[in-house]
Amino acid sequence: MAGCSITTVSHYFSGKRPVSPTMGQQIQRAADLIGYRPDPIAQAFATGRTAVLGVQFPFQGDSLVSNPYFPAMLESVSVAAAGINCSILTIPRSFESYDIDRKALLERLDGVLLIDPWEDDPQLEKIVDYGIPIVAVGRLLRRSDVPWVDNDNESGIRQVFDHLIEQGYRRPALMTARVNYAYTYDIEATYRREIQRRGLQARIIRTSDYSERASEDDARRLLDTPDRPDAVIASTDSQAVSVLRVALELGIRVPDELAIIGEGDTVLARTAIVPISSVRINIEGLVRSAVEMMSTLLNALDADYPRLLPVTLIERASSTRHSGD
Repeated sequence: MAGCSITTVSHYFSGKRPVSPTMGQQIQRAADLIGYRPDPIAQAFATGRTAVLGVQFPFQGDSLVSNPYFPAMLESVSVAAAGINCSILTIPRSFESYDIDRKALLERLDGVLLIDPWEDDPQLEKIVDYGIPIVAVGRLLRRSDVPWVDNDNESGIRQVFDHLIEQGYRRPALMTARVNYAYTYDIEATYRREIQRRGLQARIIRTSDYSERASEDDARRLLDTPDRPDAVIASTDSQAVSVLRVALELGIRVPDELAIIGEGDTVLARTAIVPISSVRINIEGLVRSAVEMMSTLLNALDADYPRLLPVTLIERASSTRHSGD
């Protein structure tokens, strides 16, 4: 019906080889006419695959669900995986906590997506060294052989500094966490470069983790002093909300006396009592690129990596003293 060979039809539905747009339309039209859809189970038998991708997040339990970034990421992964006829299985960060046989679990997977991999995670190297295809959303600091896609975090911090300087702030502090992610490394490294380039004084607060309690305690120590900064750049929106809460408790006017900027442009920033400026990232784009890389690897082709996706600072009331018109 499509006027082509069985092999071409197979290539179109599997994505293993390119098919011209015209031929693809003919194949899809014929498939629609007869109600044909590829059978994922049959494909798995034919290819020897399980059609299951593992997904590992850097947190588990309450820490995972309390950060709006990760549920949104999970939803995007589910949709993108379905687009290549795969289902997903979340992998615990600690196998021992759940008495799970690592080898038996990994044998069930075609590949693994690592979301914001934590370099200090003892499980990480064991997964990487297992030998199945791996793609990281957020690069691995100590491994250059794992394909990855990430936000352009450096560009985001530069945009933050441009905005703060334009708004008249001159003493920006950075609030981050003592966690070994490429993400936190990139933000702190870019912050230091921008501070030096602009002749400003660096002030960095590293919380023990990203929890609300840790962020609030350190925010209070940062702001309840005579020499407090006039701006705080937080590495997550949740930290930014904690800074805002403490500032309002201390009677510090936002944004007149203090600017606050977060990262992620999550619902936390958009719905705060003073809407918080935040660096918007493209979660769907990150996941789509990661799953495209995974599909390429599963088809025994070379993946084009690394990939950096653009980010945009969304300016809101928490850091905008004047419009700049």
